[in-house]
Formats: sequence, structure tokens, C-alpha cells
Amino acid sequence: LGLLFFHAVAVSSEVDYYLAQLLSDQNCLAGGPNCSVKALHPRVSWRTRELEGNDPLEPLKMEPPSNYPKKFYCGAGRRLRKTGQQDWRPAKPGDASRKTAYVLAVGDWGATTCPHETWDEHMTKCVKYIVMERQRGAAWKDIYQSPGYLRCGSLHHLCMYDPALWGLAQCDPNNAAWWKDSFAQYAVADGMAAASSSVNTVDFVISVGDNFYLRGVMDEFDLNWRYMFEEVYHHESLQVPWLNVLGNHDYGGHECDGCLFEGGTGGCSDAQISYDDEKSWEFPAPKRKRWVLPKRYYKKSFKYQDFSIDVFAIDSNWVNSHSLCHGQSKITSEKVCNAAQCETFHQKTYAAQLQWLREELPKSNATWKWVVGHHPCEMLGDVMLKLFASNGVSLIFAGHVHQLRLDRVKDVYCVITGAGGGYQWNGGSHLTNTIRDSGGREYGFAMVEVNKSKTILRFLNSDRKVLWDETLLENPNAQEVEVE
Repeated sequence: LGLLFFHAVAVSSEVDYYLAQLLSDQNCLAGGPNCSVKALHPRVSWRTRELEGNDPLEPLKMEPPSNYPKKFYCGAGRRLRKTGQQDWRPAKPGDASRKTAYVLAVGDWGATTCPHETWDEHMTKCVKYIVMERQRGAAWKDIYQSPGYLRCGSLHHLCMYDPALWGLAQCDPNNAAWWKDSFAQYAVADGMAAASSSVNTVDFVISVGDNFYLRGVMDEFDLNWRYMFEEVYHHESLQVPWLNVLGNHDYGGHECDGCLFEGGTGGCSDAQISYDDEKSWEFPAPKRKRWVLPKRYYKKSFKYQDFSIDVFAIDSNWVNSHSLCHGQSKITSEKVCNAAQCETFHQKTYAAQLQWLREELPKSNATWKWVVGHHPCEMLGDVMLKLFASNGVSLIFAGHVHQLRLDRVKDVYCVITGAGGGYQWNGGSHLTNTIRDSGGREYGFAMVEVNKSKTILRFLNSDRKVLWDETLLENPNAQEVEVE
């Protein structure tokens, strides 16, 4: 009966069946407490395991800022207890004896939930809201622009602001496209795990920022560490070091960093730095937490039997400072951030790391030099790009635009891997410098195979399909590396 309230669209039989199950559940239609979205998708079965009795959570409610409407608040919610119980996953020791290394790259992955909810609870409330609103005859426009639709999170965020999408496939729960968005991060995680297993575990993961939509995390005990990172990438083959950088949403997005700047109501970028409690870690040692983010910009070296990789991680948010410092919150509808303080911070960070790069890049004698940042090459500017090209950088990893794309700028390849499933796919541009792009609504990641003489790039979607022919980079000046 409930299906009558949706537009007639072509749907897969599986999606149609699952949605029909929910719509026929009178408990759901009545808004009852026992309605569950668990049956709608098999991917959430492991995600919603019972935790009663040993759940390391503290029901500590944190009050939102005074100007933040409580009915919209998805702030810190419950926090991890400081009981010493391990809620994170360690990184296994690396294998420096390898003659070929394997690396995964992913970005823009931290799909929003309310931190006091499991993904099951989160999606149940979202679907129930849409079903009940359509049942009472509400128009799509009214549903998407109402406060209740915030429950649907970052994977359906564009539906709130883009009228061209209203009522279409990716904004309609009775269509397969809507469900693909809903579980995109989990699908990508499963694909990454399978890719890692296929090569007997990758050496490390490169994560290009926007780790936690839409406003970052509040501190190192925020429950979103569990719900958006640790339990999503739970697979044994992903228990390796994750080299991270900060994206604009890790600085609070449009709400401004709540710890760095006066008036900010967003999360705290410092929290992601604090989560790395072994800042001096170096490969191939094991690591207590797999999260690697010792500073806002840093270098990590990977030495193998006859080659090496130096990874230079940068904070590229100076290119986005206008949005970060002057943006208007979609929730508070107020500009509360101290914009001057915010702008100054990002410009000082840019100047400091530029000087650092000018000193450190020439010192590196690694076989391969890689740069990791959040923003794509076309946003970094000539100063940075010329510095990278003149110092032998072969790859720049980035995201920000939510697509899979390979560019080449000033003889440097730019690996754009911002389709990790944290935010609704919204394409991005095919630029003059673009060699390849996914061309469609693909979530996924990149995989790098590297040895002394060559690097091979592959882009895979969430169904683990290689999207285009592999890209080969040869290194005619490969150097022997003495491993200490």
C-alpha cells in the first residue's frame, strides 16, 4: 500500500522487495519503536551487532552551542569511556623485505550519522520519516527542505539543496540509486578489503581528507571514531597504517572549527591529530592505532629491499579558506565564526608548510616522492605545483571533488579519489588536464602497485571493477636504497 505514495520509477526487484517490507510494517508506519531498517540491506548485518553488557560507551550528553538549535543537534552525543578498553584497531608491522609494495587511496569517506545512533537506527529514522511524510501527501520539496530530512545524513545531503534532484532516482528510497548512496561507504570498504586481500594485504592506506562529514569530530573520544571509521573498516586486511590529511569538513565545514576559532560550532581538527598517539611512528614498526596524523603536515618514509617512498602529507585548506571562514551554516543560519582569525590561521599554515616543503623535498633521495593533500591539483596553484614538479614528485593524491579521476599537471600525475562514500556523489569536472574519469555515479578508490622501476595505478569502483586500463609510470632514475 505504501508504495502508492512514491513516484513510479524503475527499481530492482531486490530494492523493491526490501522497501515493500518496510512500508508494509505497520509498526514503522505508526512510528513505533520496533521498526528497523536491518532487513532492507544485508550490508548492515555486521554493523548492528548487539553491544549490550560490554558496550564501552558513556551516556554523556554534551550540550550544543547556545546558537545551535537542539532539535537539529548531532554533536558529540555519547562518548567512548576512558576505561582503557580498546575501541580502536592497531596496525600490523609492515614488511620491508618486499620488492613490490601495494597501497590503497581513498577520500571523502566519513558518512554522517548522529553519534548516539548506530547506522541501522540512523537509516531507520530517515526512511520512516520519508515514508510517513509521503503517506500524508507531502511534496518532495517539502520533505527535502524540512529539518527531519537532516536525519538522512551526508549521503543524501544534495537532495536538500539541489531542486534538480527532487523526486529523482538518487533522492527516492524506492529506487536502487538511493540505496547505493545510503551504503556507499560500506560498499567501498568491502571493495578495499577485497583488493587488499588479493595482494596479501596492502602496506598502507592513503586517506585524502574529509574524514568525518559534515563537521568533523569533537575530540578523540567522539563516538564517530567508532561509527564512521573503526567499525566501517573492520576487515583484517585493512589493519594497516592509514596516512591521513585534514579536509575542509574536518575543520568544521561551513560551521568553522569549534576549537580553533571564536564562534565556531563545528568539530575540532585537533581531535584528529590527538587520535594519533604515536606521532614518531615509522614504517615498518607496528602501531597501537592505525590512524596516522601526527601534525597538520608531515613526512613518512617507507623503505623496502631495493626502493623507497617518501610521502609528504600537506594541509591544503588555504585554498578553501573563504568557504571555511566565511561560510554560512545551513543549520544555524548565522555567520558566527571569527573570519579574520580563521583566515590568518590558514594562511600561516600555508606559509609554514611551503617553507618546510622547500627544505624537505630537495633532501629526499627516495625512489618515489608522493604528496597527499585534500584539494585537487587545479586548486593548489602554480607555486606548489612547480615546487612539486621541480623536485621529482611523481604522484599527488587528493579528493574534495567526489569522483574518481586521473589528471596530469606539469608532468605530475594527480590521483583524485574523493568518491569514498562519505558524501553523495556529485561528479566534478573533466578538466583540460584530465586523462581519465569515471564518467558516472561511481564510488570507489585507487590502488597503487610500486617497485624500484615502475608504478602502476588502478581505479576500482565499489563493485571492485577496474574502471579503465591501468596507468604505468616508469622511473628511469631509480636509485638503490640502503635499508638500515
